Amino acid sequence: MNQQPSLLDLLDAAPARGGRLDAESEAFLERYATTYAEIRSVGAVRGEVSQLRSVTRESERLGGPRTLLAVLGDTATLVRVLTTPTVRPSASTAGRRLAAVVAAFPIAWGDQEGRQRIEHLVTRMPSKDRSDWYESGVVLAGDTKRRRPTSPTIEPPDLARVIEAADKGRHSLRDRAFVGTLCFSGLMVEEARTLTWRGLRWEPDAETWSAPVERGGHRTRLSIFGAAIPLLARLRFDSSPTADAVFAGPRGEPLTERQVRRIVRDACASVGFPLASRSDLLSAVTAYLSDQGFTEHQIAIALGVATVGTIDRRLERHRALDAQRRIARRD
Repeated sequence: MNQQPSLLDLLDAAPARGGRLDAESEAFLERYATTYAEIRSVGAVRGEVSQLRSVTRESERLGGPRTLLAVLGDTATLVRVLTTPTVRPSASTAGRRLAAVVAAFPIAWGDQEGRQRIEHLVTRMPSKDRSDWYESGVVLAGDTKRRRPTSPTIEPPDLARVIEAADKGRHSLRDRAFVGTLCFSGLMVEEARTLTWRGLRWEPDAETWSAPVERGGHRTRLSIFGAAIPLLARLRFDSSPTADAVFAGPRGEPLTERQVRRIVRDACASVGFPLASRSDLLSAVTAYLSDQGFTEHQIAIALGVATVGTIDRRLERHRALDAQRRIARRD
């Protein structure tokens, strides 16, 4: 007879890196998951369980206790794990790690003693300037910068390849038009996702489309140009006369955030930019406008950017690549 999987088994459908702990620690984590599963989401509980496992492994690397309950009962070790770990986490992970430890105390020792142990732990940790009133008052080990490999720089000629890579499935025109809008405008993803035909307007003098946005507290319009122009024209021709959403789902509703992420991620990955973000696309379109002879001030207006300094930052990597090419040609 097959044994029914425990709640922890279900939470661990995708096991955490490093595997499970000893039987005693896993039994405690089962109690933890059972206690909080009814009041928190599955994803939240899974993340907390993962952080408690990480705390135990970090304690072992530091030469401290090797079981979760022993780590939770050793304040000095917890302080070291949270403030001077051998593997430094991101700031957000460090905060989640402390929250998981705090949530585990009442499970281990009950509400009253758990609160006392929490207070004792906090008083033993280095203090932070409480002017950051919305944050924890203790100093945690954590980097504020995201630590991930960067995608290769998307250059202006690559934008056409990204758009064409969205040509998949029966909604290929819609998907290419959406990616084209992101590649050749200053619209944010949410602004493009919820764009309507009522808001979209053809500007005959400039021969571009424009979309309404809010910038700096007032309403304005941003141009949609380049390769997006014919794609939007074809999409308008193929759309129902009563359609409202420009980039619509099966029932005429705007694309969801998940659909948008999939469309853009798959298109970028298909042409060699698996980690590309909206910021990478904006940098590429900034370089495109610069190559067309626009000044930084004109580019800032076209993309709805408040300061020219932002344009300079987006052009940094492109200018560095151009300088390398010039040197290579001289050699």
